[in-house]
Amino acid sequence: MNQVSAASAYPSASTTFSRLAPSISINWHPLRWLAAYASYQRAYRQPENGGGTGPYVAIPASQVNLEQVGYYQAGLKMLWTHLGILNNTYLNANFFHANFSHELLPTALSSFGFLLAKGFSVYNGVNIAAGTNIGYHVHAFMNASFLHTYFRSFTNGSGTFYDVPVAYVPNHTVNLCVSGKYFVAGMLMKPSLSFQYNGSQYMYNNNTNITSHQKIPSYGLINLGMDLRIPMRKYIHALHYVDVNAQIMNLFNRHYNGFEYITAGGAYGSGGYTSPTSVGAGSILAYPAAGRAFYVTVGAKF
Repeated sequence: MNQVSAASAYPSASTTFSRLAPSISINWHPLRWLAAYASYQRAYRQPENGGGTGPYVAIPASQVNLEQVGYYQAGLKMLWTHLGILNNTYLNANFFHANFSHELLPTALSSFGFLLAKGFSVYNGVNIAAGTNIGYHVHAFMNASFLHTYFRSFTNGSGTFYDVPVAYVPNHTVNLCVSGKYFVAGMLMKPSLSFQYNGSQYMYNNNTNITSHQKIPSYGLINLGMDLRIPMRKYIHALHYVDVNAQIMNLFNRHYNGFEYITAGGAYGSGGYTSPTSVGAGSILAYPAAGRAFYVTVGAKF
């Protein structure tokens, strides 16, 4: 399939960008343990060139706009030095809002063609982070994000659509971790246990070239870790210590898909592979995520 790109059709087209990117931040400390903050910033970037699927395939350089984001946030920070057995306990919570405009969203089609969509998207959300030291040996922390994302307008080859979800953005994420620090037989041991949760997210539909209302299911993973620092001077004088880090990711071997999309039929349909199974347009294709995994790293200080 031969295509004539905009760059070929308009070889002398060009443009020059010059923008002011303002930002402002305010911090207020009304109490010793409490601070409030707010900020606003505007930023620009040139659309990605993208090689064979960049904007210049579809439009001349003279018609390319800078992608723009206006971002603001407001939040509170709290710190308590001592709360019973808890030390240096902190809480940070904020609300944020981001407007993305003049987005250029290139998509390679199953027919080997090219589609350049345009979008104006909105990201609203809340971030929460907290942590504390329990006694002298245990540290715990958590962070969570809750998101609402959508395109105010999304224009592709089929028309303009409004209030379309943004694909592949989890509606919420949560991370929890508890770690310890102990000396055992001269060794410094740091065990850790963590939980990672990804909420559901909308998937892209290659058949309609727009975000589907079908979702990738949420999933949660539990991980284990252990750091060891082993003194070695009494065994090898030139060697100070050896660090060993061991990780077990996805401890319970949770089966889940890291990525899913709705196919237009070009990958495993009649126009593509027929083995192991022919998959037609409108079917969901998925990439399975890794199962239980073990990692060990070793370092030495001489």
